[in-house]
Amino acid sequence: MSPLPPGSAVTARHVLRQALRRQRRPVLIGVTLLGLHQVTEALVPVAIGVIIDRAVVTGDPWALAYSVAGLAALFTVLAFAYRNGARQAFAAVEREAHLLRVELAERALDPRGHRSGLRDGELLSVAASDAELSAYVVRVAGFGVAAVSALTVAAVALLVIDVPLGLGVLIGVPVLVLALQRMAPLLSRRSASQQEALAETTALAVDLVSGLRVLRGIGAQHHAAGRYAAASRRALAVTLRAANTKGLHLGLTTAANGLFLGAAPRPCWRCG
Repeated sequence: MSPLPPGSAVTARHVLRQALRRQRRPVLIGVTLLGLHQVTEALVPVAIGVIIDRAVVTGDPWALAYSVAGLAALFTVLAFAYRNGARQAFAAVEREAHLLRVELAERALDPRGHRSGLRDGELLSVAASDAELSAYVVRVAGFGVAAVSALTVAAVALLVIDVPLGLGVLIGVPVLVLALQRMAPLLSRRSASQQEALAETTALAVDLVSGLRVLRGIGAQHHAAGRYAAASRRALAVTLRAANTKGLHLGLTTAANGLFLGAAPRPCWRCG
């Protein structure tokens, strides 16, 4: 793929679509394998239940042997599907991040210049982080489709076992996800502030290194070092605030999942 032509307007949607288009082959392979992994993982408790009903309860040794062999085959598919699917996804992320960094460098070094309004250090920091995060759309696509596959298989299995339990999963999980997404704007703001603080600190470091001889000549190196230390402390505070927000979101997600599982209706095994 040729790089983006200099001077052309680039939007976030264009970058994400381009990443998926350029990495469509590994994305398709990764989506298929990761989806297979999630499906087989969702089938593990179903397989264990079948083994208990058909082999353990009946005491049939041949059924037990077949069941153990089938369970081993299921885990083999599960393990190899994730291994190869994750490899495709992570390889696509690294390749796309490299291509984006090269394109950004070509634009930054274009003789006609750029209109970003950022200093060299800021441009370097923002470009590096944005390239990595933009490339992650390739990985998110694979794991997102895999999660939907697992949810579908689990819901179907639960509907077969117990209709209220299956409906609880089908209705409760989307509602839970939408509720947790209310924190997304806060996460975005904290991440943007973190990126801005890191970019400012990087730009200051570049300026100090490039002008070190002048600063030493006028005896201002200690003042410059103090400015950099203050900027570094601000970047640390902003990064910790962003990390605390991410940790809070992760904690709420885990707690909500636990509460949902605890409140989910249980099938009545003795009612039929």
